[in-house]
Amino acid sequence: MDSQVKYLRDDERRAVEELRRERSMFDQLMNAMPDKIFFKDLEGRFIRIGKAQVAQFGLNSPDEAIGKTDFDFFTESYARETQVEESEIIRTGMPMVGKERKLVLSGGTDLWVSVTKVPLRDPEGSIIGTVGISRDISDRKRAEEKLLRKNAEMQADLKMAYEVQQSFLTLQYPDLPPKDVLSGHRLRFNHCYFPVSTLAGDFFEIFRVSNSQAGILVCDVMGHGVRAALITAFLRGLIGEIMTLSRHPGAFLDGINRGLLPVLRQADAPMFVTAFYGLADLTKGEIVYANAGHPLPFVLRRGSGEVSRIAHPSADPEPALGLIDAFAYSSATEPFGNGDMAVLFTDGLFEVENSSGEAFGEDRLQEELRKGLASDSKNLIERVTGAAKRHADSSDFTDDVCIVAVECVESEG
Repeated sequence: MDSQVKYLRDDERRAVEELRRERSMFDQLMNAMPDKIFFKDLEGRFIRIGKAQVAQFGLNSPDEAIGKTDFDFFTESYARETQVEESEIIRTGMPMVGKERKLVLSGGTDLWVSVTKVPLRDPEGSIIGTVGISRDISDRKRAEEKLLRKNAEMQADLKMAYEVQQSFLTLQYPDLPPKDVLSGHRLRFNHCYFPVSTLAGDFFEIFRVSNSQAGILVCDVMGHGVRAALITAFLRGLIGEIMTLSRHPGAFLDGINRGLLPVLRQADAPMFVTAFYGLADLTKGEIVYANAGHPLPFVLRRGSGEVSRIAHPSADPEPALGLIDAFAYSSATEPFGNGDMAVLFTDGLFEVENSSGEAFGEDRLQEELRKGLASDSKNLIERVTGAAKRHADSSDFTDDVCIVAVECVESEG
């Protein structure tokens, strides 16, 4: 060939050299690419395949594939699928790009591939077959399948964790006073709980302290998800250990703080817990309470028509739990008699925002409580949560929400 080239005219020689370069580039594409490249005629017979395709088929040379079809190398079901799609490409002239599928070689080997096929045209533009490229994506698909299995396992674990967390919440309110104890008044409770994800950081507990006293604790663990849920689980156990302090709200929060600090300090990121604890006392007609960085409850007094905020127990707000070692939390007292209702809540209720970024806010919350002053606790909770959702134009909250209501009502009979 080289001896013949030197007798050609310059333009002919340049054309031959250009043809040689293009042939060299085409051969490199067919033989150096790790992807499988193949050409087929209108009947689906191979007319050329690349080196990687030769290896996949277990052939000695590309020529051994000439005239054969997918039926000679793949399972019949796969070969029929490719036959249909290639007929469609030839009929419409439309390419098939990046189709992922699992294929099985006739020898039983299976793998995942991403396949692109386009019409093969002659110099006049007529379709004379198809040309395709197949990329092995088995490693990626196996990794995806492994991830799906792990996600399924994680979802199952989260579901179990959710069920465990739900079991920590008050499911049955204490009967105060007990039915066999004569009293002019009794306590009535209600609550709602809206976790923003499977596992939440809000937590509440209502428990009997005596025949005339109930403890009401509302907490909000920083964040939500698994970490926050683990802290709420720890809180539940911790409360049981310090129940002897439940008659003294300040000391009760001191005890939770002491128990939480060693745990939270081991976390790789700062964490804290806001909390409000109140001791409702029927005999004395009061709520004794302490607060650790938590939104202060509202008290609704149906007798006077007043809706007011409980004051801070001390001159200055006191820190959340888990921040300061050996902090002595203060206690304060709020009158709580017949017809009064205390509404405790977490900040997810009033921090929900509308499309303009405006929060529902504590003023709107207080106004909704005032409008629902004559409602029972169940309807009142529905009223304020509905107003907050309408403000945000959403059926869901963006943060965990917990509301607990306690009423002092006349005993029946």
